[in-house]
Amino acid sequence: ACLAGASLALERGSWHFLSACYVSVLMVNDLTPNVGMFWYIFIEMFDRFRSLFLFIFHAHLAFYPLPLHLRLGRHRPVGPWLHCLLALSIIAMFRPYPTAADHGLMLAALLIPTEVLRESEKTFAFLTSGLLFGLSMFPTMTAVWLTRNAGNANFLYNMTLVINIFGCLLLSEWARSAIKLRRRMRLSAYCRQVVLSVVDDVLAGG
Repeated sequence: ACLAGASLALERGSWHFLSACYVSVLMVNDLTPNVGMFWYIFIEMFDRFRSLFLFIFHAHLAFYPLPLHLRLGRHRPVGPWLHCLLALSIIAMFRPYPTAADHGLMLAALLIPTEVLRESEKTFAFLTSGLLFGLSMFPTMTAVWLTRNAGNANFLYNMTLVINIFGCLLLSEWARSAIKLRRRMRLSAYCRQVVLSVVDDVLAGG
Protein backbone atom coordinates (compact mmCIF):
# COMPACT_ATOMS: atom_id res chain seq x y z
CA ALA A 1 0.00 0.00 0.00
CA CYS A 2 2.86 2.36 0.83
CA LEU A 3 4.64 1.62 -2.45
CA ALA A 4 1.40 2.03 -4.42
CA GLY A 5 0.77 5.36 -2.70
CA ALA A 6 4.31 6.55 -3.41
CA SER A 7 3.98 5.50 -7.08
CA LEU A 8 0.67 7.32 -7.33
CA ALA A 9 2.27 10.47 -5.88
CA LEU A 10 5.22 10.27 -8.29
CA GLU A 11 2.83 9.82 -11.22
CA ARG A 12 0.87 12.91 -10.05
CA GLY A 13 -2.36 11.02 -9.46
CA SER A 14 -2.21 8.86 -12.57
CA TRP A 15 -2.93 5.14 -12.26
CA HIS A 16 -1.10 4.31 -15.48
CA PHE A 17 1.71 2.63 -13.53
CA LEU A 18 -0.69 -0.19 -12.59
CA SER A 19 -1.12 -1.08 -16.24
CA ALA A 20 2.58 -0.81 -16.94
CA CYS A 21 3.71 -2.83 -13.91
CA TYR A 22 0.98 -5.41 -13.32
CA VAL A 23 -1.59 -5.64 -16.11
CA SER A 24 1.05 -5.87 -18.84
CA VAL A 25 2.64 -8.85 -17.07
CA LEU A 26 -0.70 -10.64 -16.72
CA MET A 27 -1.76 -9.94 -20.32
CA VAL A 28 1.70 -10.76 -21.82
CA ASN A 29 1.48 -7.98 -24.40
CA ASP A 30 5.24 -7.72 -24.93
CA LEU A 31 6.41 -10.77 -26.91
CA THR A 32 10.11 -9.92 -26.94
CA PRO A 33 12.14 -13.18 -26.99
CA ASN A 34 13.39 -14.31 -23.58
CA VAL A 35 14.30 -17.53 -21.77
CA GLY A 36 10.66 -18.24 -20.89
CA MET A 37 7.96 -20.22 -22.68
CA PHE A 38 5.36 -17.47 -23.15
CA TRP A 39 6.72 -15.43 -26.05
CA TYR A 40 6.96 -18.09 -28.78
CA ILE A 41 3.68 -19.81 -27.90
CA PHE A 42 1.74 -16.55 -27.88
CA ILE A 43 3.33 -15.47 -31.17
CA GLU A 44 2.19 -18.67 -32.87
CA MET A 45 -1.23 -18.80 -31.21
CA PHE A 46 -4.51 -17.85 -32.85
CA ASP A 47 -6.07 -14.81 -31.19
CA ARG A 48 -9.29 -16.66 -30.32
CA PHE A 49 -7.31 -19.00 -28.02
CA ARG A 50 -5.28 -16.27 -26.30
CA SER A 51 -7.57 -15.83 -23.27
CA LEU A 52 -7.70 -19.58 -22.67
CA PHE A 53 -3.94 -19.99 -22.74
CA LEU A 54 -3.39 -16.87 -20.63
CA PHE A 55 -5.60 -18.44 -17.97
CA ILE A 56 -3.84 -21.81 -18.22
CA PHE A 57 -0.32 -20.38 -18.12
CA HIS A 58 -1.07 -18.23 -15.09
CA ALA A 59 -3.46 -20.53 -13.22
CA HIS A 60 -1.34 -23.69 -13.28
CA LEU A 61 0.87 -22.17 -10.58
CA ALA A 62 -2.09 -22.37 -8.19
CA PHE A 63 -2.10 -26.18 -8.37
CA TYR A 64 1.37 -26.67 -6.83
CA PRO A 65 1.05 -25.34 -3.24
CA LEU A 66 -1.41 -27.92 -1.84
CA PRO A 67 0.32 -31.10 -3.14
CA LEU A 68 3.71 -29.73 -2.10
CA HIS A 69 2.37 -28.91 1.35
CA LEU A 70 0.88 -32.37 1.78
CA ARG A 71 3.97 -34.21 0.57
CA LEU A 72 6.64 -31.90 1.96
CA GLY A 73 5.65 -28.68 3.70
CA ARG A 74 3.68 -30.09 6.62
CA HIS A 75 6.51 -32.30 7.84
CA ARG A 76 8.57 -30.31 10.32
CA PRO A 77 11.27 -29.26 10.96
CA VAL A 78 12.75 -29.15 7.44
CA GLY A 79 9.54 -29.51 5.42
CA PRO A 80 8.38 -25.86 5.44
CA TRP A 81 11.87 -24.66 4.54
CA LEU A 82 12.15 -27.06 1.58
CA HIS A 83 8.62 -26.16 0.49
CA CYS A 84 9.54 -22.47 0.49
CA LEU A 85 12.65 -23.05 -1.62
CA LEU A 86 10.74 -25.18 -4.11
CA ALA A 87 7.92 -22.63 -4.40
CA LEU A 88 10.45 -19.85 -5.01
CA SER A 89 12.09 -21.92 -7.75
CA ILE A 90 8.77 -22.73 -9.44
CA ILE A 91 7.79 -19.05 -9.52
CA ALA A 92 11.19 -18.10 -10.95
CA MET A 93 10.85 -20.82 -13.58
CA PHE A 94 7.36 -20.01 -14.84
CA ARG A 95 7.33 -16.23 -14.86
CA PRO A 96 6.01 -14.56 -18.05
CA TYR A 97 9.27 -12.63 -18.51
CA PRO A 98 12.06 -14.63 -16.87
CA THR A 99 15.73 -13.76 -17.18
CA ALA A 100 18.95 -15.65 -16.58
CA ALA A 101 19.00 -14.02 -13.13
CA ASP A 102 15.76 -15.84 -12.24
CA HIS A 103 17.37 -19.17 -13.12
CA GLY A 104 20.41 -18.14 -11.10
CA LEU A 105 18.11 -17.43 -8.15
CA MET A 106 16.50 -20.84 -8.62
CA LEU A 107 19.86 -22.62 -8.66
CA ALA A 108 21.05 -20.66 -5.62
CA ALA A 109 17.90 -21.66 -3.72
CA LEU A 110 18.20 -25.32 -4.68
CA LEU A 111 21.86 -25.46 -3.64
CA ILE A 112 21.21 -24.26 -0.07
CA PRO A 113 20.06 -27.58 1.50
CA THR A 114 23.14 -29.72 0.89
CA GLU A 115 21.49 -32.76 2.48
CA VAL A 116 19.00 -32.81 -0.42
CA LEU A 117 21.81 -32.64 -2.98
CA ARG A 118 23.43 -35.73 -1.49
CA GLU A 119 20.32 -37.71 -2.43
CA SER A 120 20.93 -37.23 -6.16
CA GLU A 121 24.40 -35.83 -6.75
CA LYS A 122 25.01 -37.18 -10.28
CA THR A 123 21.53 -36.54 -11.63
CA PHE A 124 21.44 -33.05 -10.16
CA ALA A 125 24.85 -32.26 -11.66
CA PHE A 126 23.79 -33.53 -15.10
CA LEU A 127 20.54 -31.56 -15.15
CA THR A 128 22.28 -28.43 -13.88
CA SER A 129 24.86 -28.77 -16.66
CA GLY A 130 22.08 -28.99 -19.26
CA LEU A 131 20.38 -25.90 -17.84
CA LEU A 132 23.63 -23.92 -17.83
CA PHE A 133 24.37 -25.07 -21.39
CA GLY A 134 21.03 -23.72 -22.58
CA LEU A 135 21.55 -20.42 -20.76
CA SER A 136 25.06 -20.03 -22.19
CA MET A 137 23.90 -20.80 -25.75
CA PHE A 138 20.90 -18.48 -25.60
CA PRO A 139 22.87 -15.28 -26.43
CA THR A 140 24.55 -17.08 -29.35
CA MET A 141 21.21 -18.15 -30.81
CA THR A 142 19.89 -14.61 -30.29
CA ALA A 143 22.82 -13.20 -32.27
CA VAL A 144 22.41 -15.80 -35.03
CA TRP A 145 18.75 -14.91 -35.49
CA LEU A 146 18.51 -11.18 -34.76
CA THR A 147 22.00 -9.85 -35.52
CA ARG A 148 23.48 -11.99 -38.28
CA ASN A 149 20.10 -12.92 -39.79
CA ALA A 150 21.44 -16.44 -40.37
CA GLY A 151 18.60 -18.29 -38.64
CA ASN A 152 15.01 -17.96 -37.52
CA ALA A 153 12.95 -17.95 -34.34
CA ASN A 154 13.22 -21.74 -34.03
CA PHE A 155 16.95 -21.42 -33.29
CA LEU A 156 16.17 -19.35 -30.22
CA TYR A 157 13.12 -21.35 -29.22
CA ASN A 158 15.14 -24.58 -29.29
CA MET A 159 17.42 -23.14 -26.63
CA THR A 160 14.35 -21.97 -24.72
CA LEU A 161 13.07 -25.55 -24.77
CA VAL A 162 16.44 -26.84 -23.55
CA ILE A 163 16.43 -24.35 -20.68
CA ASN A 164 12.87 -25.07 -19.59
CA ILE A 165 13.00 -28.86 -20.01
CA PHE A 166 16.20 -29.18 -18.00
CA GLY A 167 14.86 -26.67 -15.48
CA CYS A 168 11.62 -28.64 -14.98
CA LEU A 169 13.52 -31.93 -14.70
CA LEU A 170 15.86 -30.31 -12.19
CA LEU A 171 12.95 -29.14 -10.05
CA SER A 172 11.32 -32.58 -10.25
CA GLU A 173 14.52 -34.34 -9.23
CA TRP A 174 15.09 -31.91 -6.37
CA ALA A 175 11.53 -32.39 -5.13
CA ARG A 176 11.88 -36.17 -5.34
CA SER A 177 15.12 -36.02 -3.36
CA ALA A 178 13.55 -33.72 -0.77
CA ILE A 179 10.60 -36.09 -0.29
CA LYS A 180 12.99 -39.05 0.02
CA LEU A 181 15.03 -37.15 2.61
CA ARG A 182 11.88 -36.25 4.54
CA ARG A 183 10.75 -39.87 4.62
CA ARG A 184 14.13 -41.07 5.84
CA MET A 185 14.29 -38.42 8.55
CA ARG A 186 10.76 -39.31 9.67
CA LEU A 187 11.62 -43.02 9.78
CA SER A 188 14.82 -42.28 11.66
CA ALA A 189 12.94 -40.16 14.22
CA TYR A 190 10.32 -42.90 14.65
CA CYS A 191 12.96 -45.62 15.16
CA ARG A 192 14.81 -43.41 17.64
CA GLN A 193 11.60 -42.84 19.57
CA VAL A 194 10.85 -46.58 19.67
CA VAL A 195 14.37 -47.44 20.85
CA LEU A 196 14.30 -44.74 23.53
CA SER A 197 10.88 -45.89 24.77
CA VAL A 198 12.13 -49.50 24.99
CA VAL A 199 15.24 -48.41 26.88
CA ASP A 200 13.12 -46.34 29.27
CA ASP A 201 10.83 -49.33 29.89
CA VAL A 202 13.82 -51.58 30.56
CA LEU A 203 15.38 -49.09 32.95
CA ALA A 204 12.06 -48.54 34.72
CA GLY A 205 11.51 -52.28 35.09
CA GLY A 206 15.04 -52.81 36.34
